[in-house]
Amino acid sequence: MWTCTQKSFFSFCEGKIADGVGGGGHPLCEGKIADGVGGGGLPLCEGKIADGVGGGGLPLCEGKIADGVGGGGLPLCEGKIADGVGGGGLPLCEGKIADGVGGGGLPLWKSDPHIKKT
Repeated sequence: MWTCTQKSFFSFCEGKIADGVGGGGHPLCEGKIADGVGGGGLPLCEGKIADGVGGGGLPLCEGKIADGVGGGGLPLCEGKIADGVGGGGLPLCEGKIADGVGGGGLPLWKSDPHIKKT
């Protein structure tokens, strides 16, 4: 399984999901995107979280994107959040948004010191 070793807000590459994203900026590495994340083009590495991203408070580092997450094809590290990503609890911490989610499983990161396979 994969575990996050960094607490508080999980860093993606050089950036973070900003505090107070929509529903209250709950920590990512402790397992949740804040309920009702609303998005707003907040910085994430060299890209942005697409405006209007909708979350559901589901675990991220335990392997799920909240159902109903909507992307906008914006850059995320070396990959992209695919246009129109629909979500559905697909794996994240194994390094990909699962194949078939909008753009087809582009990598989120190759290596990050805060993610370890155990």
